[in-house]
Amino acid sequence: MNSKQSIEERIDRLHTGGIVDLHFDLPMDLYEKRDRKNVLETEFLPELEAGNIGVLGVAIYIEDRYLPDTGLRVALDQITKFKRRMRQAESHCLSPWKGLSLWGPI
Repeated sequence: MNSKQSIEERIDRLHTGGIVDLHFDLPMDLYEKRDRKNVLETEFLPELEAGNIGVLGVAIYIEDRYLPDTGLRVALDQITKFKRRMRQAESHCLSPWKGLSLWGPI
């Protein structure tokens, strides 16, 4: 590390390639806020873009209150809602991701 480098320059250097977040409970939050519209676009995408997040590894998280009776249903609903919200947001927010499915290249 160059001692003459400012903190801002060091941060910029670290963020050059973008940041990868490999554990994010986004699907649970979307599930919990399922009655609200545009949660992904209004609450998450601005922060992800501002933070230069390039890749998300989202996690399916099931709170204890859903176990054991509705855990599977909640997990499947999280996946469905996440995929639907990502498709909706893709048209105007995620232009770099166009041409990719949620599971890899089309």
